[in-house]
Amino acid sequence: MNMIYRFFGVAAAFAVLTVAPGLANTASAADGKGGMKAGMYASGYLGVSNFEDSNNQGAVLSVENEFDTGYALAGAVGYDYGNGFRLEGELS
Repeated sequence: MNMIYRFFGVAAAFAVLTVAPGLANTASAADGKGGMKAGMYASGYLGVSNFEDSNNQGAVLSVENEFDTGYALAGAVGYDYGNGFRLEGELS
């Protein structure tokens, strides 16, 4: 049960840290005329995965999985044409 609370706590923190800045960028990118500004942009993210080890047993086969903490880092650079289309390159 403690793992469930920890998962939802991390998920909520992740949502706040990733969604809120994106919404702020969307609002600040408006040109005041109902459109979006054209131009270069950059974005990035950092992620962490933390799975518990597991033991699975069946009638014939027994499997034990061990997981280490994993990390992800990615970044992207692109050009926003201001009409809903973007050209982007990403490295992750």
